[in-house]
Amino acid sequence: PLNSLDLVFKPQYAGKLKDCGIAILDSPQEVIGLALHYLGKDPYSTDKADLTAAEALLHQLQPNVLYVATGRQISDLANGSVCLALTYNGDASMAADQARKANKPFEVAYRIPKEGTLVWQDNLAIPKDAPHPEAARAFIEFMLRPESVAALTNTLFFATANRAATPLVDEAVRTDPDIYPLADTRERLYADRSMSLKDMRSRTRLWTTFRSRQ
Repeated sequence: PLNSLDLVFKPQYAGKLKDCGIAILDSPQEVIGLALHYLGKDPYSTDKADLTAAEALLHQLQPNVLYVATGRQISDLANGSVCLALTYNGDASMAADQARKANKPFEVAYRIPKEGTLVWQDNLAIPKDAPHPEAARAFIEFMLRPESVAALTNTLFFATANRAATPLVDEAVRTDPDIYPLADTRERLYADRSMSLKDMRSRTRLWTTFRSRQ
């Protein structure tokens, strides 16, 4: 099931991919939240029983995971070092582009899981004590221009929310439903949100246990 989280979380599927490698993001907030979502629970639940269920699901996944890391998935997918990665949509699309340009004998494809997943955004901010705030504002203004952000989307394959930029995005990118999700898919996505330090520490402990068994 290439468009389902069953491929990762069900041993009968993940076990078939063990030899060629499964890579998982080193991100407790995102992966634990996704595990909770897969189990039909609130991705930001602080309930001990929910977190215990998520821990059991991750423990079941462990034997089939090649590594837990962030930053390696692009090159590893592009050169075939791993055959499945739980990763960011843009990173997977960049890997697909690299594999295609290198004439690899395989195709890298990104899929939004049918169960839904995290929707997120990058933000540009200026620190209060920034030494050159005017230069930072000029850069942000530049990046808000439709032609600037469209060029970024065409290079990194991360969708832009700038509607004026959409017509400037390559047609193959802006019509890809796994980059620009359709309405019915968007209904199954959940937004990122902050949690208290206490709750984050609970998740970090859970994640440390998961990682220590790799």
